[in-house]
Amino acid sequence: MDTTAPAVRTWRWERLAPLSGIAAVLLFIAAFFVHDVIGDTPGSDAPASDYTRYYEEEDGSIWGGSILISFAIVFFFWFVGTLRAALHAAEGGLGRLAATAHAGGIATAVLVLASIATQVSAVLLVDAREDPIAPDTAVAYWFMGDGFFLAAFYAAAVLLAATGLILLRSRMLPRWFGWVTLALALVLLIPFVNWAAFAFVFPIWIIAASLMLWQATSRMPAV
Repeated sequence: MDTTAPAVRTWRWERLAPLSGIAAVLLFIAAFFVHDVIGDTPGSDAPASDYTRYYEEEDGSIWGGSILISFAIVFFFWFVGTLRAALHAAEGGLGRLAATAHAGGIATAVLVLASIATQVSAVLLVDAREDPIAPDTAVAYWFMGDGFFLAAFYAAAVLLAATGLILLRSRMLPRWFGWVTLALALVLLIPFVNWAAFAFVFPIWIIAASLMLWQATSRMPAV
């Protein structure tokens, strides 16, 4: 019985697995466009009535953005698992740092999901009630989501710090990328600027890491 074909197919999937990070970023960008560009989101200094109107009138953009984010998280989970396997192989031993990076990645994904889940919860509350949602309740749902999103910055810092340390100790990826990773982890800990690092720089890091891991995997012979 020939088992070569299944082995080759498995190798091909392993080779493509790092690119799941790029798919996640593209879906995150699409989700942002649907939720924040198409949707008329209220500003942080908007009156409470604007938040009530938002949940009553913008349910389509909230549902569309949440669905795209959910798909993005699936691909992000796959990327984090692929990264964890590569980090563990490079670290060796118990793989404590690799496990820490993996935990940070999982926490990041869960917190991002929680941030959009508050928006969906508010929409469900509006749909389930005949009366309009109270303005103070609408504001609470919005800023609760902001709190979860803020917490994701620090979870991502754990992912990056543990990854950066392994990259500096091994030759898994270029050493300069390890320093960049640690620097980004540090910026994610700094209030008032960490949101920009998470929204704009972290996605670029994911794309770069995905491409480097894909190139490294492509050089591995099929078994």
